[in-house]
Amino acid sequence: MSVSNVERRIVDIAYVFCIMYLSIFTFLYKTTGFAYATVGIMTLLLGIDILLSRKVGINIPVCFIIIYISIMFLMAFLIYEIDETDAYFKSFIILGTVGFYFANRQPDFKKVMVINSLFFSFYMLIGGGAKELEVDYFNMSCAMLPGICSLILASLIFMKEKKKIAGLLFFLLGIYFLFVLALHGSRSSIVSIFVFILILLWFYFDFLWMKIAVMCVCLATLGFVLNIEQALGSISNFLNRYGIEFYAISKSIEKLHGSSGITSGRNIIQKQVFENLNVLNVLFGKGISSFEATYGTYPHNIVLNLFVDYGLIGVAFFSYIIVLTIKILKRKDQNEKMIIILLFSSAIVPLLFSFTYWRYPAFFLYIGIVLSKRKQIKYKR
Repeated sequence: MSVSNVERRIVDIAYVFCIMYLSIFTFLYKTTGFAYATVGIMTLLLGIDILLSRKVGINIPVCFIIIYISIMFLMAFLIYEIDETDAYFKSFIILGTVGFYFANRQPDFKKVMVINSLFFSFYMLIGGGAKELEVDYFNMSCAMLPGICSLILASLIFMKEKKKIAGLLFFLLGIYFLFVLALHGSRSSIVSIFVFILILLWFYFDFLWMKIAVMCVCLATLGFVLNIEQALGSISNFLNRYGIEFYAISKSIEKLHGSSGITSGRNIIQKQVFENLNVLNVLFGKGISSFEATYGTYPHNIVLNLFVDYGLIGVAFFSYIIVLTIKILKRKDQNEKMIIILLFSSAIVPLLFSFTYWRYPAFFLYIGIVLSKRKQIKYKR
């Protein structure tokens, strides 16, 4: 095997590791030495790729981001003496750096999707993933997102190549796990899959009727949100007639009638983001782990998380990334569309409801890929 082929394999493995990290983590986190194994795998991937390519593939904007975040961490260590600062820093060094680094590399998209799909299917059917979902539905349902998305995207690739049997097999597996997620998954994971399907239908397929259908679904969703209590009650009553219960619906109804509300108290946490702000805080943020040091938790929303960490600068940067994302999705390169749809649906959407971005290598991979395509977006259509 030539050096270039080995390098491509390393890039493919790195993409799989970043995208499927949450699934891998839930699969192996009870294993002794998992943290050391993670560091070893990441370091090995970086080292081999640098040796083979003889260059460090990080572009200037990403270098600037790494330097800026490193300075913010230095300030956080000096100001906030909490465990979260240390944990976030280690996560950024181990996961963020690898995500940023390999974003500039071009993987074999088909292989990445297929490997993701096979690993996820093995994990769920044989490796105990189904049991893990029953024990820890919240984390596990979000860990399922990249696997389900990969199965559906891989089926589209096979169908396009006229490999109908493989395409049908992957599609049926995707639908099966989608049904499992609908029955037992968290509300954020259900929303993420819903967004994935809408984005896929709108940007991947070039049919006018499909775009009209997506717009109708979006309008219906708006009506659902505006009348959420009545809508959830009607859906629940309909499903109960046939003995079907969706955990996300039951949980939402329970929360609607509870003291914490449908947001499970997150709205109270998120209001605290805007407490005791001055002009500098609004523009530049309060610093990494500042919210955790004050309130003992994180904001449970990526936009608010970036605001409290970096201020309006962080929010403006994220908005810029979203604009670039839309421009990428409008282009004709189907491979680019697939990886962006996968990363956005499985890494960005869940962060709108919970979790913190420091734990998501796919978040950094997503940011890096979008930034690496900005010149192509500008000069090519």
